[in-house]
Amino acid sequence: MLQVISARRGEFETGFERGGQTREHAMLVKTAGVRHLVIVVNKMDDPTVEWEEARCRYFDMASYTVAELCCIFCSRCCKSSNVLKLKRSVET
Repeated sequence: MLQVISARRGEFETGFERGGQTREHAMLVKTAGVRHLVIVVNKMDDPTVEWEEARCRYFDMASYTVAELCCIFCSRCCKSSNVLKLKRSVET
């Protein structure tokens, strides 16, 4: 499963709050039996974010383990991306 979310401050955090769409969609696909989730975090070049690595801490959601998640940070404007396989140290 691939999920694309915005990194912009405010939009990003709202998706992970209780009842947020990012969290809800992850829970729905987990319930449907999807075992692995790829999250693409777009707009990382936004002035409110500036490629902030702390975005990783939000990905403990919907009972997905670190082994089941892959996070890709990207920015269309910079034409760059950074694939991050979440590690146990990032989980907390």
